[in-house]
Amino acid sequence: MCIEAIVMYAMLCGIGKVACVAFGLSTQERRMRLATVMLVLALALTLAITCSATIINVSPGGSIQAAITSASPRDTVLMANGYYTESGIQMKAGVTLTSAGGDTSSVIIDAIPACACVLYIVDCGDTTHLSGFTLSTGFGTNGGGIMMSNSSPVIENVRVFGCMADHGAGIYLTNSSPTLTNCLLDQNLAFVNGGNLACFSGSDPDVVDCTMMHGTAGERGSSLFCDDSSPTITETSVCAGSASGLGDGIFCTNGAAPTLTNVTFMECQSLNDGQCVYLELSAAPTFLNCCFTSSGLLAPSLVHGADASIAPTFSNCNVWGFNSPPLYSGTIPNQTGSDYNINADPLYCSNTYCDAWVDAASPHLPENNDAGLLIGRYGEGCDSPVEAISWGAIKAMYR
Repeated sequence: MCIEAIVMYAMLCGIGKVACVAFGLSTQERRMRLATVMLVLALALTLAITCSATIINVSPGGSIQAAITSASPRDTVLMANGYYTESGIQMKAGVTLTSAGGDTSSVIIDAIPACACVLYIVDCGDTTHLSGFTLSTGFGTNGGGIMMSNSSPVIENVRVFGCMADHGAGIYLTNSSPTLTNCLLDQNLAFVNGGNLACFSGSDPDVVDCTMMHGTAGERGSSLFCDDSSPTITETSVCAGSASGLGDGIFCTNGAAPTLTNVTFMECQSLNDGQCVYLELSAAPTFLNCCFTSSGLLAPSLVHGADASIAPTFSNCNVWGFNSPPLYSGTIPNQTGSDYNINADPLYCSNTYCDAWVDAASPHLPENNDAGLLIGRYGEGCDSPVEAISWGAIKAMYR
């Protein structure tokens, strides 16, 4: 089929030239004939390009890197379901890396025993796609699971678990703006900054419908760290980080200006100022319809501004501390009562980490707050209690 399309293209190139100088035709007729030929040319060329993509299969025990190296742009490397031990994998621009099963449990790529970053994405645009696998136990200086530079790939249904690095243990970004959808960043440990996700040097990722949990950072941002970057984060849960460092939920510095919409920060655990949020050095984040709750550990405050240069925006947000610590501190004045911001028990259905569904009476629901907008990631979702009844009683109902 591909060969036929290419032959057709070559033939039509010659026909097109004839059509341009056809004798005995009016100018209008020549133009119409040439337009028709050019349309067919475009279709033939598109077919030739499209059908050149191939699927390269790899199975457990085989080399993912070898499959990627042999791939060309538009090709797909399809991993059979199973367990792989490989690290230092270098992605190639325009290639799709995915699993046969399509979800995070289908394929596990484990860096053991190499102790290296699992996956490197460098100079790859948005035609590079990754989906349907888990990266685990990677180790690096910048990035334990994924190290990304000058790239904007599309990443969907990927889990990064149990990785370690100095910065961005789960995912490290520099000058990169990937799209992350339905991803899970879980139990990643940064010795310095950004346990689950670290954004540096103008990185502006688009994060949608993701969960970041159990992240740890020795110094700043157990889950999220933003330095001179402006990610857009929507409908995402950030929960249960570490008790060490500053800004358990998110730490912003050097003019970072992320926009967070319907994000739930749950079970923040830092013992320092800014248990959930810590801002410094001209950081200007925007929080819309977000919720910030503590784990119950005593902390000086939930949201902290370190200097007068910061310029955060809070709108229709709920900042709630179970042990009633100060809500805001430093250079951030109390936002409660302004622009629909509240301080109220969110009435979560469960105290389980990252279970952000709420009771029907929750102030997070549009019908229960003055803004008429959902606060946080999830709406009503508590199960109604079911009355216990015996099998005999059930049978009696039909007698």
